[in-house]
Amino acid sequence: MQNNVIAAIHPYRAGLASTVVIRNETKLKTLENDSGMADAQQQFEKHQPLMKAVQQVAGSSHYFYANTLQQGLLDRLAFHALTKRLLDAHLVSIDAHYIETENELKSVILSVSGGDESLFAEYVPARPADLLPV
Repeated sequence: MQNNVIAAIHPYRAGLASTVVIRNETKLKTLENDSGMADAQQQFEKHQPLMKAVQQVAGSSHYFYANTLQQGLLDRLAFHALTKRLLDAHLVSIDAHYIETENELKSVILSVSGGDESLFAEYVPARPADLLPV
């Protein structure tokens, strides 16, 4: 019976493992994006006094440069904010997929083992600790 269970659940366990890999990569990209956002915010705050001074006293070419620099930094901030929203939404869908696959795995274990839930402890991997509730 154990060979039947292992053969039946293998695709689901592989699916869970690949979902965890994708989840970890997404979380890494989120950290990288957060770092980029912090850097963009720091650059914006650093250049803000200079841009205000140039806009008040300088000629039109300096005014154009200051506006362009300011808009570029604002665009960078907007890019990182949008990326964060997309990565967060992606992480929610990954977590939902993980839970769905886990439930399918449990269903297969129950059908192959004749309803023996004690096999869950042996064959269902532990959920990632920070899995988002769906």
